[in-house]
Amino acid sequence: MMLHEWGLVVRDAPQPIPNGPRDVTDLVATARRARPNHEALVGRHRAFTFAEVEAAAGVATAALAALGVRAGDRVAASLPNQPELVIAFLGAMRLGAIWVGINTALAPAEKLHMLADCDAMLLLTTAEIASSVEPFRSVTVDLAGLAGTWVDACTSAERDDRRAPLVLVDPHAPAAIAYTSGTTGFPKGAVHSQHNMLWPGADARDNDPGPPNERHGVVLPLTLLNLMILGPLFAWSKGTTCICVDRTDPIGLRDWIAQSRITRMTFAPTIVHDLLRHPDVAVDDLVSLRRPECGGSSTPNALRELFLERFGAPVLTGYGLTEAPTAVAREMPGDELLAGCSGVPFAPVEVVVVDQNGGVLDAGTEGEICVRARTTGPWTGVYTPFLG
Repeated sequence: MMLHEWGLVVRDAPQPIPNGPRDVTDLVATARRARPNHEALVGRHRAFTFAEVEAAAGVATAALAALGVRAGDRVAASLPNQPELVIAFLGAMRLGAIWVGINTALAPAEKLHMLADCDAMLLLTTAEIASSVEPFRSVTVDLAGLAGTWVDACTSAERDDRRAPLVLVDPHAPAAIAYTSGTTGFPKGAVHSQHNMLWPGADARDNDPGPPNERHGVVLPLTLLNLMILGPLFAWSKGTTCICVDRTDPIGLRDWIAQSRITRMTFAPTIVHDLLRHPDVAVDDLVSLRRPECGGSSTPNALRELFLERFGAPVLTGYGLTEAPTAVAREMPGDELLAGCSGVPFAPVEVVVVDQNGGVLDAGTEGEICVRARTTGPWTGVYTPFLG
């Protein structure tokens, strides 16, 4: 173990993910080969098949390269949930750049702090947000994905048939910075590799694949690395559809679920509460939603029981953290809904409680929660902590 020039921890490479993928580009290519014409990514104004996602990612890669982005550069994005955000992420991953999602709800000063802290090269955002962080260099896209300087860059790259540079991406190199919530001070950036973005989906593919027609809606912000992992990367690991949901109010969410036939979605507890209380959200509106999940904060068991009683689907919970970089434990279909519990660990990790010296404590003993790589079985040594 040693320190990287940026102050990151450099460790021996972890074991490869069983049956792949190697990196994000490999994930998309695998899904495209298996289901080229299957709907992969859906937004309010456009839907993409897996073949179209791969092609659009190539265009985004060429556009970023034309804007001067190279491997190791930080590419920031602050957009609502829309396909352009996901496609730009794929382009950054192909180049070996480092992705930095910035929540649109943050104040301009908070956005500027993150942009300066990570030394971002450019920001992909709306024209309104771009004007609020001037003079920082921004490229823009409208909510329909039809206009803006980012759209111009992609159109130019496609028209001129620019070839994206071929980059041999190191899956264990820095690939994304996820900022903590900043509840105890300024938000801190946790650096993650492409490898660590991919094991949750690979685990689900092998151990919890779900139906082949699953339609995975993402209502929480895709600017959070956690949601990029548990949204498109998770769905595509299984060759299924990811839907970018741009409304969080009960009526808007009701319409998305009903019209897009969403079968799976992760909510915050407040959203579950609002769906239950709104008089214009009927049982039939959510009939397709068979796998509601809840995270982000503690979910009262009474809320889960009410949802099950009204809509007929159990709300499953899990536990994760920015430094993981995502969920490390979750309940499974058929599990008993136990109050205050977060299910069982994903296959690649072990969750133990340790004392101040790192010794593992018995069940029922208070200590510090520790997430570490699995030490037995096919997932041994696959998980690795964040880089710094």
